[in-house]
Amino acid sequence: MKKIIFILLSISALIGCTQKTNLVIGFEKKHGLNLPFDIAYEANFLSKNELSTKQFNSAKITLEKLNSDKIDLAILPFPLIWQANSNGANLQTISFFQREAGCLATRTDFLGKVGVIKNSLESIMLNELSKQDSLKYQVAYYQSIDKLVDDYDENMIDAICVKIPQLFLFKKLSDKIWLSDTFGSYPNYNIVTTKEKYLNNKEKIDEILAGLDKSCKQFNQDPKIARELIYEFCKIKAAYISDFLYETRFIISLDDNAKNFEEDLMQKFYGNEKQLNVPW
Repeated sequence: MKKIIFILLSISALIGCTQKTNLVIGFEKKHGLNLPFDIAYEANFLSKNELSTKQFNSAKITLEKLNSDKIDLAILPFPLIWQANSNGANLQTISFFQREAGCLATRTDFLGKVGVIKNSLESIMLNELSKQDSLKYQVAYYQSIDKLVDDYDENMIDAICVKIPQLFLFKKLSDKIWLSDTFGSYPNYNIVTTKEKYLNNKEKIDEILAGLDKSCKQFNQDPKIARELIYEFCKIKAAYISDFLYETRFIISLDDNAKNFEEDLMQKFYGNEKQLNVPW
């Protein structure tokens, strides 16, 4: 009898290990990615006992934390997800999250040399924009936003192509071309995990997505709450908040249009160089 009880307890312990009671989601700082979580906690759509957040200095560090099991879920720019899977990772996009458009902005009406972060979504879309429009410019690639800001301030480049809220780091911008005017509303940051983690925690993850869906809708539909959160947590000046809200939406879904947009853009970017591993 004691042996049977011991076996049953062992099985229960193993089952308990597969379903974690508290999951951790990570994302990079300074992109407003925390805003739906702030709403969710305040409105009791989510509890910090079921999901806690960690912020990191870059998307690359966030991915490393996910791969090393330091976090359970991550919010990453989708080109990085596709790149990781093409290099052998086993990531699964469980929802699109932020639709945050990039902007091509100039000091004057002359594009000249445009600075952009290397391998960013904006660099890919800038390349596509050059094929669709009659714009003529030279591209300068950067590894960090700080260097890009410095060179712009020193007049070493004439224009920049960045995402919000990086746009607000630059002074004396004149003309702005929103990428969404050409490409429509498109996904930028997605919620991902590993396929194994999703299978082991599917019920808990689905509950989290349901809570985030409520907070995302509240952010999108209530400008007053959105403005207050952006001002408090993103430290964006009041004068810039309208631009942030104009181009930023949060969404919990895996709609086919967004899937097709990502796959088409990644296919154009990689061509025949890599075998694409679709992350859904």
